[in-house]
Amino acid sequence: AHERRVKRILKTLRPEKPPLHKDVLPPDLLEQCWPVLLELDRTVDVPPLKIGRAPTTGQRVAILGFPFSVSMADDIFAQRFAGASGELHVMAGSVVSAPPKAFAFDYDCFTAAGTGGAPVVNVDDGTLIGMHVTGTNPEKGFERGAGIAMHRFADEI
Repeated sequence: AHERRVKRILKTLRPEKPPLHKDVLPPDLLEQCWPVLLELDRTVDVPPLKIGRAPTTGQRVAILGFPFSVSMADDIFAQRFAGASGELHVMAGSVVSAPPKAFAFDYDCFTAAGTGGAPVVNVDDGTLIGMHVTGTNPEKGFERGAGIAMHRFADEI
């Protein structure tokens, strides 16, 4: 009853020549992960998140997503994500690196498969600062993550 379907893709938010910070996201991965604006088949009853300022090192953030256990050991998943796989979780952490001219930044939120595309929210003011793209170090559960800084697209949204 509450399910929404994508009617069409309105726009891919892809800059012509993005400055790349290769330590955060390799260029080939970044090229596959640009955010898109979608038109849904029905109105959504919640307001969109406000786009925040550029992420800064040390800033407190949270990822809101639906992790599930695929590649990490079940005991690591259970330690980090109480509850069933696929349920909404808030994954808190801090920005580790946010190069000023890069489109990507990284953080120490513990993530898992199923969280790609999730919002990265500034804990202090509730604004959207990023879109989660990937976790790193899967052997220990994805204890660090990388995302795309959404302030770069504020004028296009």
